[in-house]
Amino acid sequence: MHEVESRAGDIHILIEMLGAGLEILMPDIDVVSPVVVTAGQQDTRMRLKNPLLGHDLAANAGAVEMLNRELAADEQLLSADHVARHRAPEPRENLEEAVVGLWTFTETGDLVSNPDDVRELSYERGVIQGAQRNIPVMRRPFRQITYREAGAREHVEPLGAVLRLPRFDGPGLLFNRGQAVEPAPRRELVELIPVHDAPAKLAASDAA
Repeated sequence: MHEVESRAGDIHILIEMLGAGLEILMPDIDVVSPVVVTAGQQDTRMRLKNPLLGHDLAANAGAVEMLNRELAADEQLLSADHVARHRAPEPRENLEEAVVGLWTFTETGDLVSNPDDVRELSYERGVIQGAQRNIPVMRRPFRQITYREAGAREHVEPLGAVLRLPRFDGPGLLFNRGQAVEPAPRRELVELIPVHDAPAKLAASDAA
């Protein structure tokens, strides 16, 4: 009975911890970021000495690349990483539209940069005073559209190529942009210190 109560208490604590963890992850969940939740025995591939998800990312990307070599251009597969993180650019959005009359040069049709220079002769006709002669202009209708421009297309870099993870058992990085980081091995060095009270005759091995 005591063991059952103890396990129930452990489960209660785990549920509280899971709830707290999900609350932290909510911003990522809201934007449909890929999230992996593991329960029970930890996957041996995700131990501290291995990069988190490194094996899965590489395996999936490698399998997709191998299959794509056999497929036509219009049949290419997308990796799970690309499917989860790719977002199509936002399309252009028209906000307001109106027909306006603007002054243009009669000969070229180009817009007059400063409408205040126009001396209006009628609603449709006018002139701009020049050094030697007046330049004829006319008012022409234009459809004026205020819009929000389309979003820029962003290339999805593989998660394994941009991911950086710190070591969980010490300083430094565990995984750095697609590469597992191994701690630098300790060097074996030799230090020579003069000895003033050494015996007159050294051993042959030492002298060598």
